[in-house]
Amino acid sequence: MTRMMRNAAPLTVPVERFVLRAAAALVLTSTAAAGYALVVAAVRFRWSALYEVDRAVAETSARLISGNEVPVDVLQGVTTLGGTPTLVWLTGVGVAWLLVRQQLWLALYVAVTAGGAMILGVVIEELVAGLRPVAQLPVPLAAGSDFAGGHALGSAVTYGVVVLVFLPVVRRSAQWVLVGVAALLVVVIGATRIALGVHGLTDVLGGWMLGGLWLALTGAVFRRWRTEAGARDVPLSQGMGPEAAADIRPAPAQDVVLPRPWRGAVELLAGWGLLAGVLHGAGRLVVGEDRRAAAWESAVLQWWVDRRSPEWDAVVLPLGKLGDVGVVLACAAVVAPLALAWWRSWSPVVFLALTAVGAIGLALVTAEVNPRAAAGVPGFTSAHVAATSALWGATAVVAWSGRTRWWRWPVLVAGLLIPTLVAVQGLYAGAHYPTDVAAGMLSAAAWTALVWWVVRPDRTTGGKARPQT
Repeated sequence: MTRMMRNAAPLTVPVERFVLRAAAALVLTSTAAAGYALVVAAVRFRWSALYEVDRAVAETSARLISGNEVPVDVLQGVTTLGGTPTLVWLTGVGVAWLLVRQQLWLALYVAVTAGGAMILGVVIEELVAGLRPVAQLPVPLAAGSDFAGGHALGSAVTYGVVVLVFLPVVRRSAQWVLVGVAALLVVVIGATRIALGVHGLTDVLGGWMLGGLWLALTGAVFRRWRTEAGARDVPLSQGMGPEAAADIRPAPAQDVVLPRPWRGAVELLAGWGLLAGVLHGAGRLVVGEDRRAAAWESAVLQWWVDRRSPEWDAVVLPLGKLGDVGVVLACAAVVAPLALAWWRSWSPVVFLALTAVGAIGLALVTAEVNPRAAAGVPGFTSAHVAATSALWGATAVVAWSGRTRWWRWPVLVAGLLIPTLVAVQGLYAGAHYPTDVAAGMLSAAAWTALVWWVVRPDRTTGGKARPQT
């Protein structure tokens, strides 16, 4: 009997812990479900007291920020962190990241949970027709129902998924910091929706509760799937896939971006200043004192303009969007994380970021100090052409830095084709002279070469393209 009790003792503690965790999870989930059901019922049947609370909060928020553009701008900036573009970017890049790292199970979890939350928000909006708070709104109001708060629901689920997936790669002492920052961000996003008057208090609370329920449901389903597949059952505090920590870690701890960072910074600053001086000198020669284009440049531009037609306008003019700074930075926000996922080094990310930002800065500064006299022509050096040349040229360089892969050919084609299309659009639209386009391409190429020489992304990517799984 004593031996049996001694053998049973080690099993008692894990069982007790399991029971406590299960009971706590059940209580929290049941409380959230009950609270959400009450809120849904109150909204669905238009409970007047609830509506009065929402209206009072909305009117108070409107009075506090009305007439002051600064807090409105700040609130609008913060609330975009819970908007559809941001959450779609986080979900899409996260899924692609995990697929590159060969973590299919976690990629499916992210896609189902975060993507399902977006669909769930639309469904709830159709099923429960809530009333928007009546107040003097400082921002344009989108059409549609108010319940449940889409930003609150989406941010709670998406940032919760990010925490659960990447929690295993964070040091145990910093895990609560990650959880706290994510929770604070979700709360702040919800508060901005209330402060801007586009959602009521109960709508945001409903979004949070629904998001918590969805996280709990998908987490339970995928964790059950994980254990049935033979994985070790671990507490949720260790994340959704602690055994994949080595594969989803952004880069090894010994990863070195710049061996001599101070020397590299000086070289980049000196090189940027030298290129800016050369561009400015070339701009002074090309533009001249009267800031009028040479006869041959005007003739070339007129040749393009004479070939414009409604049919070609519909095809060529939209190509200019590819060179917008916002579009270029958005593409960089996708390419850089995928480069980090593939190469397991921060060097390609730093290389891409420095190349894009530096080339855009060169073009904008040069165009500002060398304006053109013609209306509609910004100035010497096309920022659109420089931005696309830098980003896609740097992407092609990174793709060709490692082992031979079939996809580096499409990347090379994109690196040549996209800047060419943007250049053609600029000439066709009469927005740039030929020397502006040439200066954009050449300055981007020179800056890309300088950043490559300093950062040397091939130093950490050569021959180590695939993750070790």
